[in-house]
Amino acid sequence: MKVVLVVISYFVWILPAIFVFSVLYNYVKETGDTRWLNFTSLGVMFVAPAVTFKQMLVNYFTIHQISAFIIGNTALLAFYAVVLAGEIKIAKKVPHIPKRMVLYGLWGIGFVIVAILKKEFYVSADILIYLLLVSAVAFSVGIAYELLNPKKNSFMHSLIVVFQILLFADFTLKSIGEIWQFPNLYTIKTLSFSVRFVIAALLLLALKNFLVKVKGIKSATHLQPEIASAVNRFLKRFVNALVIFSIAFSMFTFASMYIFRFTLRADLRDYTQKISLDASKTADAIQTVFSQARTDLGRFATDPNVVHLNEKGKDELKNYYLANKDKFASVSRMDKNGIIIYTYPYTKNIGKNISDQPHIKRMLKTYSPVLSDPVMAVQGFPAIILHVPVFNKGVFSGSIAVLFDLRELGSFSLAPVKLEKNEKILVADANGTIICAPDNSMLFKNISTIFPEKSDGTFVQCRFGYGLLVEKKFNLIPIKTFTAYAFAPKRDVFQNVLFRVLLMILLGVILIVLFVYAIKSLYDAYEEESERLKEFAEIKSKESKTLSQKLQTLVSLFATIDTGKTLEETSRQLLDSALKVIEKGN
Repeated sequence: MKVVLVVISYFVWILPAIFVFSVLYNYVKETGDTRWLNFTSLGVMFVAPAVTFKQMLVNYFTIHQISAFIIGNTALLAFYAVVLAGEIKIAKKVPHIPKRMVLYGLWGIGFVIVAILKKEFYVSADILIYLLLVSAVAFSVGIAYELLNPKKNSFMHSLIVVFQILLFADFTLKSIGEIWQFPNLYTIKTLSFSVRFVIAALLLLALKNFLVKVKGIKSATHLQPEIASAVNRFLKRFVNALVIFSIAFSMFTFASMYIFRFTLRADLRDYTQKISLDASKTADAIQTVFSQARTDLGRFATDPNVVHLNEKGKDELKNYYLANKDKFASVSRMDKNGIIIYTYPYTKNIGKNISDQPHIKRMLKTYSPVLSDPVMAVQGFPAIILHVPVFNKGVFSGSIAVLFDLRELGSFSLAPVKLEKNEKILVADANGTIICAPDNSMLFKNISTIFPEKSDGTFVQCRFGYGLLVEKKFNLIPIKTFTAYAFAPKRDVFQNVLFRVLLMILLGVILIVLFVYAIKSLYDAYEEESERLKEFAEIKSKESKTLSQKLQTLVSLFATIDTGKTLEETSRQLLDSALKVIEKGN
């Protein structure tokens, strides 16, 4: 649907310019005065690039839509203003302004004032520029029609009136939609655009038929065939250059933007997948460690030596810690009252009552495995603790716990992950408390202090700068949800930008070459036709000199005739003089 609207938008703005140029082309072909046609044609030539520029802003750039419309419509207005100014110069008079156009203008100013009163200043600027644009288009088409033969075509006149009405109807729908935010008007506005396209196409067809049937266009002089032919050849080459440049500019601009957008999206997709995989690997590593710890503690919970905590049981717990000290800060055994009856290596904490801790209260109530929130451990460092209940013949007998030092959590959770140079991985619990970070000073802080704006798969401004953020949620135990955040700076995401810039430069060079070709084509056409006209002028000059010499000879001849001689003598004298003129080639 978007592609269809882009195509329709092209025709909606370009067809009126083609209509105006067609009229001016035929008018100048009759008058031979191409001075202001060249100026006007430059405006027509750049209408297509202006439409391309507008469509790029609206559809390809991530700027505010109102800003895109303001910039794009301003570009269109500038070139239509050039067309309008050239038309007035060619017509050599200020055009008559119909009363309906005055009413349309007042109607449009009303919407601008309403937007200002509602303090929608951006919207008012957009509406004002669009009002000037549709007015310029309407006046251009109207002036072109005035340059046609006095024998007006009623069908074409009706089409122009309808076209102008549709221009301001489109303006009205745009104004209402932007001021009062009526999204349902979008469909109606699209329909209005489509009808404008049809009317503009009918205008061109009517003009073609009119010019075939009515050869007369207001002309100041009737040119000699040779001069008219030279003017015609020049204008045809000018039109070819105009068409080539407009099409080439639009095609290469859209091609370059497509390539640019395609590679940007490819880079974004690939990098999103990469850091998303890094976040998943980090989550999997943490899950694996906690899952293995839970399995091991569950096995100890059924070991009689650990249940009764005899010396053999203590040795088993100690050896378990020594084998996994790169993962755990300590291993402990708590009784049914919440008192630590064994811990290693922090043996001084034996005998401490920890029953007031929230996760211990939950376990003493549910008799099920629990994972604490990030806490400051009694050992004096930030930690997260996993407790698995112990039962003696079905009776709750306390728990076995391992304590994870959050300062070391990152070392083993990020071990299987190969991070990019500036990539950052953080992990936070459901409350946003950070449990894993590249800098230990971030532990225990809320994730919102690092990422004020959190949105998965989007670019955000954060403590690390501006870049891409990806989130991966995971569970350690059923009711404990955590999120792994992977961040990469924008400059790293789009690291292939140099290639794209070089490609854009190449396309720009091609575009400049085409533009130079168009200008050279016009210059060559001008030089060629100038030479032809110069040769034609020299031939005519020689012919006029020859004729002048003949006339002078005849004048001299008659001046030497003696009126007193007889008729026979006078005839013989004239014959002798004529023979002398023939001998001299005069």
